[in-house]
Amino acid sequence: MTAGQRRRLEITLLRLAEEARDLDGFLDRHAGADPDAAQVRRTLDRVRHDALRLAGELELDVEEAPVDWRRRVQAWASLWWSDVLDSGPGPLRGYGTVDPETAAFLGPRIEALASRLMEVRSHVAGE
Repeated sequence: MTAGQRRRLEITLLRLAEEARDLDGFLDRHAGADPDAAQVRRTLDRVRHDALRLAGELELDVEEAPVDWRRRVQAWASLWWSDVLDSGPGPLRGYGTVDPETAAFLGPRIEALASRLMEVRSHVAGE
């Protein structure tokens, strides 16, 4: 596995484990004792466990505690970067024809936003 592949998996699995944990707190605040929420909590706990187990099996550098704010910001910036790029004119064609005017307007702005998100990652990484 390449270093880039390892890092991608580390970010994805760490984000998944942390967000599954955080979602449990969200459910405490907003769903209370709802039986459906209890089932969701149990399933999220298994998701978290499975993500961490996979990371361990791959010998990835995924530590949950203490929460490293830099890694969290890097993970979110990477996720947003991917989502932003998936919202550009090319990927939007999967939802129908993108008129040239919209593509010309949106394309550079999406690229600029994606670039800004990579700046966030670079600042956090000290690059």
